[in-house]
Formats: sequence, C-alpha cells, structure tokens
Amino acid sequence: MSATPPPVPIPAAAPPNPAAPEGATLADPRRVVANIAAKGLSLVVEKGAQLALPLVGAPVLGVVEFGRYSYAASVSTLFAFGTDLGLTLWTTRALARDPAHAPDVLATSFRLRLLATLPYLACVAAVALVLGPGNARLAMLALGVAALARALLDHARAMFRAHEEIGLEGRLNAVTAVLASGLGLGALLLTKQGLPALALGVMGGTVAGGGYGIALFRRRHGRWLGHGKFDRALAGRMLREALPFWLAGLFALGYSRGDVVILRHFAGEAEVGAYRAAGQLFEVTKNLPLLVLTALFPQLARDFRRSRARLARVEDLIVAGLLVAGVLVAAILALSAAPVVRGVFGPEFARTVPALRILSLALPLLFLNFGLTHFLVARDLGILNLLFSGLMVVVSLVANLAMAPRWGSTGAAWATLATEASLALCCVQAMRKVRRADRLAAVAAAGGPSAPAAPVP
Repeated sequence: MSATPPPVPIPAAAPPNPAAPEGATLADPRRVVANIAAKGLSLVVEKGAQLALPLVGAPVLGVVEFGRYSYAASVSTLFAFGTDLGLTLWTTRALARDPAHAPDVLATSFRLRLLATLPYLACVAAVALVLGPGNARLAMLALGVAALARALLDHARAMFRAHEEIGLEGRLNAVTAVLASGLGLGALLLTKQGLPALALGVMGGTVAGGGYGIALFRRRHGRWLGHGKFDRALAGRMLREALPFWLAGLFALGYSRGDVVILRHFAGEAEVGAYRAAGQLFEVTKNLPLLVLTALFPQLARDFRRSRARLARVEDLIVAGLLVAGVLVAAILALSAAPVVRGVFGPEFARTVPALRILSLALPLLFLNFGLTHFLVARDLGILNLLFSGLMVVVSLVANLAMAPRWGSTGAAWATLATEASLALCCVQAMRKVRRADRLAAVAAAGGPSAPAAPVP
C-alpha cells in the first residue's frame, strides 16, 4: 500500500540567475506560503470528507462488506488510471510552457482520453461479471463509473495546474469529495440498504462533482473550448512523451493497490476490510509531505538550473524536516491505533490494530520517499522514478505473495514496509551518485583537478 505518488510535472525552466543568493533559504517564501495555504485548506476539506466515508461507513457495513467496497474501489482506480495515458502531466507541462497551443492540446488530449475509456469499460464489466450477482458486482459497476468521472476531471485539473491556479484545483477536489462522501453516507444511513446504497451514492456525488468541474472550467477557460482540433501528429507526440509519466503512475498504483487484489484472493474479504481500514488512516498522513512538496517543487526545479550547491542544501533541510515529521506522526499513529480502531470501527475490526501499527513503521520512509522522488524529478531524472516504480511492483508482488497468504492483513502491512524501505534505498543511492557528480562538476568548473595531467613529452 505504498502511497508514494507518480512523478510530478517539470515546469518550464526559469532562466539562470547568477545573482541568486547561495544560502539554503528557499526562494520566494511568500509564494511558497501562499501555495501551501491554498493547497492545505482544500486538502483539509477534501481528505476530511474522504476519511469520513470509512470512519462512518465501515462500522455500518461491517468488515466483510467494507472489504467488498474497498476491493471495488481499488480495482476501479487501477483501471481508471489507464485512461490517463500520462496526459495529465504532459498537458500541464505543455500548457505551462506554451499556452498559445491550448485549443489543439486540449482537444487532442481529450479525444485520446475518450478513446481510452473503451478498454476501461470493458475491464470493469469483465471484473463485474467474474464477481457474480450481488452487492460486489453492483459496487464494482457503480464505483467504476465514479472512477471514470474522476479520471476525466483530470483534464480540467491539468489546465488549472498549468496556470498555477491551485485554489481552483483544490476547490474542485474538495467539492467532489464532499459530494461523493456526503451522498454516499447519506444514502447508506437513510436507506439502510448497505453496500449498494453507499456505492450508488458515491457514484452520484462524483458525477455531480464532475458537472461542477465542467462549469468551473468553462467559466475560467471556456475561451479555449471549440477552437481546437484533433491533430494526429500532436497525438503521436503526446503519447510518446507522456509514456514515461503513464508507466510510472501505473507502476506506483500497481504496488499501492495491487496488495488488495492479492489479499482478497488468498485471505478473503474480511482481511481486505481490516487492512483497508488501517490503510485509510495510514494514507491520511501522506498529505503532509504531499502538501510541502507540491508547494516547494517549482522552486527546487528552478534551483537545479541556478545553483546545484544551494539545491543540495535545500534538499538536506527538506529531508531533515520530513524525517522528523514522519517519526512524530508514526509515533502518534502507533500509540493511538488501539483506542481509535476500537472506538471508531468496533471489535469486528480487531485485526486492523496490528496492521496499523506495522504501517506506522513505514511512515518515516514514506515521508522520505516523497522528498527523494521529487528531488530526482526536479533534477530531470524522472526516468529513475520510472525504473524504481517498476522495480517496486516486483518487490511488492513478491512480498505480498510471501506474507499475505500466511498472515493476512498484517502480512500485507509488512509487505508495504518492505516496499517503502526498498524504494528509499534505491532513491538514496541514486541521490548519492547525483550529488557526487555535482561536486566533481563544481570542482572542474572552478579549475580544480578533474583528471590526471598528461605527461610532458
């Protein structure tokens, strides 16, 4: 259940600034604070609404039905990312660099997304058929529609991010989350129909959020609509250049959600329910490093072009802060695991407590990995994230197959810890080599010895 995100887009590089200060202070602190505030406020609302769903819904559904809900949500999310094709990140980068081409970029990328929905719908239908008649099938179909709506909303999010409209993107995310959780829990509590009511309510709320996103996009950027055309040459370029983004995202989702599929097959739906209850609490904590790195990433990318020495000092400050925060949050989560689980979820979720305590051990590594993966992308080394994500799929698969069948939810939690540790090791080794290359380049640029002198004839 590793929650390390796929690589973030690299914005247009700022021109070198020789006059930039060499201290370890982050440039433009007011911009950083403003971005953190905008993102933070929306995240509080968005993640609060998302967390309310398992906190309220899981005890009502019970551990088995919540396991069915979690399985459908995880599988549909995996499939839905297939419709992205890496275009969200590519579109954000392209529009940030050259907004004049927005009409053709938007029209072409949206047509490609629509074409990608056909295999997605086929996959969702196939899984629903395999699940057989009953609540699990209905949940798969309803949450499949919800996941597709969220995926298509990324078209609007790409435009907002390209224009650094963090507030608009946050508002869209928050409204969609509130509508989905609110309608889902309302249907569950008022109709007493269990899983079908929750799944259909979440679907209705997400689709309503999609309507709000369309209205927001048209109001802000409607001038771009209707003026672009599908460009085959541009489509080919999009798909080629976006492929690394897409693969990295697929790999990241594969090792973050694939454990649910393995756990259900070998241990059953009750273990999935217990594990995902722990996972929901665990995943809430990742928003702290996500918030910080979202705000700081553009400045890291600029420092890469301006001063490698300053970039290294800033990276060290961020790593120290992330590790301290990760240890503190992990301690709080581990100490509060038993009272929180028993008080919120009830005795049926007893297996959630040990799983949550194991997952808390992974938090310092998770926080560290957020920083390291963003550092690599800021240094134009996103290809390493792709390679590491692919390797982590293998690590997660092997670890889950080795431990989940024997120990259930706790085994899956140990597999998450092993995956985060492996990713941290890969990223640390890569950063050590990058830093060493930077130091050698600095010595050479200063006129120092970079290679043995040739003998005088």
